[in-house]
Amino acid sequence: MSDNPYQRPLLVTILAAIYILVGIISIIGGIACNMVTPQDLIDAGVSKDIADVAGTVGIILAVLGVVYLIVAAGFLKGWSVMWYLGVIISVISIIGCIYMAVTGNWTSAILLIIDLVILWYLFRPNVKLFFLGHE
Repeated sequence: MSDNPYQRPLLVTILAAIYILVGIISIIGGIACNMVTPQDLIDAGVSKDIADVAGTVGIILAVLGVVYLIVAAGFLKGWSVMWYLGVIISVISIIGCIYMAVTGNWTSAILLIIDLVILWYLFRPNVKLFFLGHE
């Protein structure tokens, strides 16, 4: 995969930086989840059910962190497959925010708005041109 000949829009660079930050935080969180034993969590007052799945959550977080770093690299390079992946990530996140709002977590409305703006932005003509080479 070669570098993209089109000029990268500024907000694509900002999104890549956000994905890098989220990726690093996810990897650190995943490692942290796997550094504590379930018994340590139970001793700290966490329920046994949550303590039992902490290691699995840690692995999932670390893998997602790596995915976010790959997406960030693709956003910086303008890889067309990353445009599709960015759309998929946004749609999944929108569904998750709607679910959280339905279950009573209204603070997810802010994340929902951000995800909707990101999805809208990915469909802007200059962004599609950067990633897909056509409008």
